[in-house]
Amino acid sequence: MGFLGGLLGRRQAQPDTSGWEPDGLGVAAIEHDEDSYADHGTAYQIGFTNPHLPGRGIVVTFYPVRHESGAWTVERRVQWAITDDPDAEPWFTDADYDQIGEGADDHDDALALAEQFAGEDEGAAGVELYGTWDGEPFDPAPAED
Repeated sequence: MGFLGGLLGRRQAQPDTSGWEPDGLGVAAIEHDEDSYADHGTAYQIGFTNPHLPGRGIVVTFYPVRHESGAWTVERRVQWAITDDPDAEPWFTDADYDQIGEGADDHDDALALAEQFAGEDEGAAGVELYGTWDGEPFDPAPAED
């Protein structure tokens, strides 16, 4: 094996990010109480898995938010989850929040929009939006106690 062959042989294969797919659970209504500024109550959640990246998942949550101005919007939270133990809770290597669904009339309208957005992103559209993660942590793993 020549010099170039030796270099190419040591090159690491890149993870396959093309295999993201909906997790099969559909749109799940969950109780949401994590964010102090968000409405505590129902949220809608979808998830994605990749058989090429075991122990990795993408969780997307949509929920109503009432702003100080009184306006209602929908917030979308995307979390990238990692676990090496299927019986343990995953840790989230990063999360991204953004406001969508501007102009909801009230809580019920924002909640209906949250469910609508989750449904729209559940299938192939969601894979296209969220399915580019290579499964590597954005931040170092949390320290073990």
